[in-house]
Amino acid sequence: MKTCTKCGKEKPFDCFGKYAKDGREYYRSKCKPCLAEYTRELNLSKRMKVPCAICGKLFMKTKTTRNKRFCKDCLPRHRAEYARRDYVLLASKQRDRRRSSTMTDSYITKCLLARGFTKEQITPELITAHRALIKLKRAIKETV
Repeated sequence: MKTCTKCGKEKPFDCFGKYAKDGREYYRSKCKPCLAEYTRELNLSKRMKVPCAICGKLFMKTKTTRNKRFCKDCLPRHRAEYARRDYVLLASKQRDRRRSSTMTDSYITKCLLARGFTKEQITPELITAHRALIKLKRAIKETV
């Protein structure tokens, strides 16, 4: 028989959990029900309410959800939005890579617009000249 330090009741040893220390087994000081209550209270004290980034509703931020910014209602919507945004970004990167390898007029126009040219300033001659410049830079890069 062993006395629980929390409830003060004397209980048999099978009501206490075991733990190992220095190669020996010991019984815990709190009985299993008291230990369960203690850990539940400890976990509740570690939780905190934070506002959802989408709807602003307060939700419990726990140990497992410590990096979350969204409540359970908004999380699926955020994941769908994030996946859609990644898909669009990936598709545009693949399209740009394909355009840059073939150096289409739209790719050259996009490069010139990024350099500060306006649509009115971009002529077919300028596109041809810029395409030749890019080819020259790539050839120099390959030789180095």
